[in-house]
Amino acid sequence: MHEFEFHSPRTLEEACELLKKHNGTARVLAGGTDLIPDMYHHKIAPGHIINIKKIPGLNRITYDSSKGLTIGALTKFNEIIFSETVKNSYPILVELTSKIASHQIRNLATIGGNLCNAAPSADSAPSLIAMDSFVSIIGCEGKRRTLPLEKFFVGPGITALEPGEILTKIHIPPLKSCTGMTYIKHTTRRALEIAVVGVAVLVQLEKDTDKCNHARIVIGACASTPLRIRQAEEILVGKKIGEKDIEASAEAASKAVAPITDIRGSDYYRREIVKIQCKRALEEALPRAYSIKAVEA
Repeated sequence: MHEFEFHSPRTLEEACELLKKHNGTARVLAGGTDLIPDMYHHKIAPGHIINIKKIPGLNRITYDSSKGLTIGALTKFNEIIFSETVKNSYPILVELTSKIASHQIRNLATIGGNLCNAAPSADSAPSLIAMDSFVSIIGCEGKRRTLPLEKFFVGPGITALEPGEILTKIHIPPLKSCTGMTYIKHTTRRALEIAVVGVAVLVQLEKDTDKCNHARIVIGACASTPLRIRQAEEILVGKKIGEKDIEASAEAASKAVAPITDIRGSDYYRREIVKIQCKRALEEALPRAYSIKAVEA
C-alpha cells in the first residue's frame, strides 16, 4: 500500500477544513470496507486519510413520530438491524438492511460510507430513496444543507458533496399507514454477492378505496446512479392495483433503464430481470399494504 498521511479530527469543523485543504487527495474513513480494499488493490491512492470515527454524535439513531427516523452517518448496518428504535418504528428497515453484505461486513460498514461510496449496485440507496429519504450535510464554517437522497448521487463513485463537505445524517420521513414495501436483490449467487439488479418498491393505499395514492419504484445496478422510475410509478397511482397494472408498471420500468453489459450480465439480461423482479416486488409489497390496513381496521 502506498504512503499517506493519517488525520483523526475530533470535530466536524476540523474534518471539513482538512477535506477542503487536501481537496482531491483526501478520502474520509468511516467503516473502511470499501476504502481499504480499494487502496490495497491500488484502485485509488489518496495522499490523506481523514478518520471521522472519533467525532462524537455521528452514530446516533433517533425517532420522532412527526419527523421520522434519523440515522447518523457513522451508524453501522448491524447497529440499525439490532436497534430497538428501528425495530419498533421502521421494522421494514431491519429486513431491508439484513440483505446488505454479510454479518461480518455489517459489523464494520456504515450507512454514510455506503452512500458516499456511490456504487450503482449498492443495496442501501434504492430502499432509502423509495422511502423519500434525505441527507444532512455540513461544510466549512458550519454551513449546513439538506438534500433529497435521490439527488445525492451524481455518477459512479461521485456524489453531490462539495469540497469540504461531510454527510452527517440520513433522515427517513414517517411511513404512512397502509404502506407496503420490499427490496429484491438479484444476484448470480444466493449470498454475499453484488446485485446484478436491485429493485425497491413502495406502495401506499387509501384506506377507504384501496386505490394507490403513492408509489415509488427505484432500480439499482442498471444506471450510473440508483434510478427512480416515475413512468412506472404513474401507472399505479390512482388505481386499485390489479395484475394488468403490475405488468404494465414492470414493463415501463424495464424500458426506462439503460444498463451496461459486464461480466455479471448483459444489458438485455438486466432489462429482463428488471421486468421480472419489479413484478415480483409489487406482488410482495401490495399484500403487505393490505395486511397493515387489516390490522389498523
